Amino acid sequence: MHSPLRAERGSITAETVMVLPTLVVVGSALLLGGQASLESYRLHQEAHSAARVASLHGEATAASEGEWLCVTRETTLERGVWQWRPLTLSAEACALNPGDDNNQ
Repeated sequence: MHSPLRAERGSITAETVMVLPTLVVVGSALLLGGQASLESYRLHQEAHSAARVASLHGEATAASEGEWLCVTRETTLERGVWQWRPLTLSAEACALNPGDDNNQ
């Protein structure tokens, strides 16, 4: 079937050429943001677990801040696309210090 108007010929191709790069950039940004979010979540879970272990007199190293034991974890995303602009993520978690006399 032919288009009734000759002026519309190739308009779909032109629209695709204009929209496709935008879709690629938005999709890439979503993937990179998702990767950073998942890594941040993992880091927070690791800090939380380490603070809990430290609170239960485990092996984790923690900074004592009054009645709290706080653990800080840090990582840098520098593989893949992140090698051009590394992203440093950090997480801190605290748990009650059972050795502190003020919390009883």
